[in-house]
Amino acid sequence: MNSQASSDPMAHTTATMSLFTRDLELNSAGSSGRKLWGVIESLGFDTLGASRPLDLALALQEATSERDALLGHYLGAATTEPWLTSFVMVAVTPAVATVVARCASFIGRAAFSEELQITLLEQLRTISDHPAELRRRWLATSAVAAARAATRRSVRRSVPTVGIPDDFDFAELTEDDRHVEELLEVLWLAVGTVITNDEFVLIDCTRVWGVELSWMAERYGISYDAARMQRTRAEAKVRAFIRAEVSR
Repeated sequence: MNSQASSDPMAHTTATMSLFTRDLELNSAGSSGRKLWGVIESLGFDTLGASRPLDLALALQEATSERDALLGHYLGAATTEPWLTSFVMVAVTPAVATVVARCASFIGRAAFSEELQITLLEQLRTISDHPAELRRRWLATSAVAAARAATRRSVRRSVPTVGIPDDFDFAELTEDDRHVEELLEVLWLAVGTVITNDEFVLIDCTRVWGVELSWMAERYGISYDAARMQRTRAEAKVRAFIRAEVSR
């Protein structure tokens, strides 16, 4: 049982997010549960027929367009209401896990888990700057990107060379999967070096997730041409970064 968990590339992320789940389980019972549920009800958003905070958070994990928008409103409320923190983190768990799973390898599981937890909370403070429908995806993608970049910087400062264990790689990837993995690996390295988190999200959402650029432009309140130019400039910086890395 333990050996299987240790070889699972998702184990560190599951452990990180389970901290929020355990916290929410405790806060869903007794007087704290009544207090948290009162906060939720006072917002006036749809509670999906749930009677406990944990049940509502689990229902919000389903990534449909309607629930993306609903979770977006809860995420926005959590920026000013600390009681909602573990609640929204449990709701966004699958999105974070999906982003982590798209990358083939990680440096320092324990370090990354700690960094991810911190970064999620930091990114939550700025979630209200983004359209409600985009908040689930933005929080997951941006937090993982920032946590990975921070973990890599930390490892580079403390360890001259770092090997990536074979059990961090996914087996039997298709050719298309490999192209996506290679693209993401480069993007992870570039975040915080030559492109910002927001530039990463724009490239990632439109090039990897398949989100229409016009949709992104509309929700960011900019023209299609502005979004296209922003992405073009960011991709140019990534290409220059790749050439510099290859020439070393």
